[in-house]
Amino acid sequence: MSQPRAIVLLSGGLDSATAAAQAIADGYGVIALSFNYGQRHQRELEAARAVAGHFAIADHHFIDVNLAQWGASSLTDLTQTLPQDGPQDGAESGIPSTYVPGRNTVFIALALALAEAKGAEAVYLGINAVDYSGYPDCRPEYLAAFQQLAQLSSKAGLEGHAPKLVAPLVMDSKVDIVRRAIALGVPIEQTWSCYQGGAEPCGRCDSCRIRDRALVEAGYPNLATATGQGMRLGSSGLQPIHPKISPQRSAPRDHPPEITHCPKFSNGAAGVMWHSVISAMGVIAAIPWTTPPLETLFAPRLCPGLESLAASLPLWWP
Repeated sequence: MSQPRAIVLLSGGLDSATAAAQAIADGYGVIALSFNYGQRHQRELEAARAVAGHFAIADHHFIDVNLAQWGASSLTDLTQTLPQDGPQDGAESGIPSTYVPGRNTVFIALALALAEAKGAEAVYLGINAVDYSGYPDCRPEYLAAFQQLAQLSSKAGLEGHAPKLVAPLVMDSKVDIVRRAIALGVPIEQTWSCYQGGAEPCGRCDSCRIRDRALVEAGYPNLATATGQGMRLGSSGLQPIHPKISPQRSAPRDHPPEITHCPKFSNGAAGVMWHSVISAMGVIAAIPWTTPPLETLFAPRLCPGLESLAASLPLWWP
């Protein structure tokens, strides 16, 4: 019995590379499909080739579809400025200017055509509804409608075997996607997510911010951009990392954070004294900013970590 085949829309970004790896893990022989649609970040097409090479995908198609002819997106219209304010939460933020009208509709239609021509059973998409600012063509209901269209508009569909649209990442957070990518052996360092078209990712466009924040939160800051490694990312923008305060805290330097989950060190002079001792020893300065707050490290029950450390410091134990 021959191996079933799947078309994968491979942009060269982290999500599409992870979708390709998932299709392979699901037992499909992958046919990759990439598009030059007039995007300013054509560097992603080089990444698509690299990812295909990594996974030994020999059948890789490139199609030119110039969606830049009519602009209407900061990804295809160089006169527009790319958003660099960071991803915004909430519907009131609106759909960002990086939305490309009709892009996924065109891409999926062509992928379905290729699938029918090649006898592929599925089309894998890296689209995501969680981290991409409410793009209308990244939603589950959009995919459901397109699946119905595939069944109605093709010979394969009329015969009862239209290709399945598979979006394994659609409801994953970006952190979940990073973890899945790592588990599936995706060469994250070879993927490209930056909206800019430079030789190196900018670290400041919304796509870089989303990716960097997820890499840092997932525990892989070494894979973030140079900017992302040196800055803390939040919806309000990039802020320099303070080396002595957990990124989950906003307390100023002269007010040490409370160890709220430790009964012996919740408030008061004892807690302040302990943090003073720790600061004097240089322990906090030695902890990278990606380390969890002290309470999650040292207070699982009755603070055995603190007590064992304190045992070596009897003169300072409160």
